[in-house]
Amino acid sequence: MIKIRTTAIGEGRPKICIPLVSDSTELLALECKDLAGTPFDLLEWRVDYLAASQNFQMEKNLKEGYEAIRSVFPDAPVLTTVRSEPQGGARDFTEAEYIDLLSFITKEHLGDAVDIEYGQEVFDTYEMIREAKRADMPVVMSWHSFGRVMGVREIIDVIENMQAMDADILKVATIVEHPKEAALVMYAAAEAQEEFPDNPVIVIGMGKDGVLTRTAGNFLGAPLTFASGKKPSAPGQISAADMDKVLDIFYGKYGK
Repeated sequence: MIKIRTTAIGEGRPKICIPLVSDSTELLALECKDLAGTPFDLLEWRVDYLAASQNFQMEKNLKEGYEAIRSVFPDAPVLTTVRSEPQGGARDFTEAEYIDLLSFITKEHLGDAVDIEYGQEVFDTYEMIREAKRADMPVVMSWHSFGRVMGVREIIDVIENMQAMDADILKVATIVEHPKEAALVMYAAAEAQEEFPDNPVIVIGMGKDGVLTRTAGNFLGAPLTFASGKKPSAPGQISAADMDKVLDIFYGKYGK
């Protein structure tokens, strides 16, 4: 179990995380206001959407963006993510740009947790993790495979490497093209979660055949499930309202 602000990931009812995907601070504030009444446990601030805007000014826009979120949701846990284009993001970044963004986010504490992409230069990854830990921000380490389906052993290998780097929450997402592949994704998640009981393991099968993996619960790869508010940020996401209904059916007896 890992806590992000006061929300426990990997314990009790699986948690719903809604990505914020606006490309300006004004739209970000409106996006947050539009979520009034929408069920969620965490927000994921997708900074890459803001950074993709033509006149992006890192320090000014990041501070204003975070203030816009907090003006509507002062107490909601926020996972701050810089997603590169090859990993499904709105913009590609040079290595230096990516590091600068994450360093500023952790230095200014613009969030309660931070996403760090697996596959960056190893030295830089270790340093980014150390910076986040110094800022008391749990690290979600993530890897997305859009071009091909990852095998069971490959998924587990990546998760083992993430855990060895001292990440807190271990996340792998792979496109799936058949229900059998979704079942294998959940099997890989169960194996990895058994190996690392103290680290919540998220394994997502992206696409219509992988929707079930998003509802699989704490021990099958979905202790934290990403559901759409304004619009989906990845293939196969369903709305937060629908996800809440599904989780109530499966896990309601455990409480929210």
